[in-house]
Amino acid sequence: MKDAFSEYYRPSEADFGALWRESIIAFDASALLNLYFYSERTAQTVLAVIGLLKDRIWLPHQAGLEYQRNRLGVLAKVAKGYHEAKKALLSIRSQIHARSQPPFLDDELVKKYDSISDEIIAAFDKASVAADASSANDGVRDQLDALFVARVGKAFTDKELATIFSEGRERYKSKTPPGYKDEKDKPGNDAFGDLVIWKELIEKSKADKKSVIFVTDDAKEDWWLIHDERTLGPRPELLKEFAQATGQRCYLYSSE
Repeated sequence: MKDAFSEYYRPSEADFGALWRESIIAFDASALLNLYFYSERTAQTVLAVIGLLKDRIWLPHQAGLEYQRNRLGVLAKVAKGYHEAKKALLSIRSQIHARSQPPFLDDELVKKYDSISDEIIAAFDKASVAADASSANDGVRDQLDALFVARVGKAFTDKELATIFSEGRERYKSKTPPGYKDEKDKPGNDAFGDLVIWKELIEKSKADKKSVIFVTDDAKEDWWLIHDERTLGPRPELLKEFAQATGQRCYLYSSE
């Protein structure tokens, strides 16, 4: 039975070993954009790991396009996060300083809180300024540019995209992954971005005759098999489609 329905079985340790030794390692925009939500230390660790795999990494053109389109919005969201955290901290500070109602704290304890909160607020302000400055001077993007030199896919032609969009409309009616969860949230043909990436992965595998590891932080059910809020693995339909189209294996990972 396993031979007939292999997409429903977890790969063996030997299979995983072969995947990690031989596969193209491709990235989704979500995996690159999430670098901005990590601490500096964590972001640099992830970039260093990507660098160790540099000879095998690859970026679908659509994923690169979505990264570029969404980068500034992500940086604005990062800066807003620091602004909101500062606002919340100042609100707590105001409550602690109030003398008309609880909480009532010893003056020495309030001074200690003020001292540490001043340090935290200064750190928030520094991080917020850095996030704002990254819109023009982005060290993360500079490192990604260096890593993916000559490792970005070629864009599909308008005619090829039109065919994919047409196929996507039919796939989404039957909730065939990937991408159908974007239909309500993204306007027009933008809803087919994940499907475009999927088609790029298939074409890359066919051209290079290699298996693919796809790193995506898109956690929706149109990429992953999810039961009772537990992610069990890639959608079996995707693994089957990939194998039939390419004769190669595909497996999905999140950045984590």
